[in-house]
Amino acid sequence: AAQGEPQVQFKLVLVGDGGTKATFVKRHLDISAKSNYNFEKPFLWLARKLIGDPNLEFVAMPALAPPEVVMDPALAAQYEQDLQIAQTTALPDEDDDL
Repeated sequence: AAQGEPQVQFKLVLVGDGGTKATFVKRHLDISAKSNYNFEKPFLWLARKLIGDPNLEFVAMPALAPPEVVMDPALAAQYEQDLQIAQTTALPDEDDDL
């Protein structure tokens, strides 16, 4: 880097399958994409390095309550009436459209 410019450092994360033979790897994490075993570990390690906090932890996202549906009672009554009419209405015997 030129004088006065900050030097950029980066972390390299190598991800491979069980057959990967890398002798230069400093740290090894067993993970499985198929069973989701330890899938968060590389991301947690990388986040800790980027933030500079070895105690950083991921927390589970809280379950969100389903959205509450607000329906106009008059509209609900209209739908109920339409349903009653539809259930008692005979269908025509004409099958010309088939």
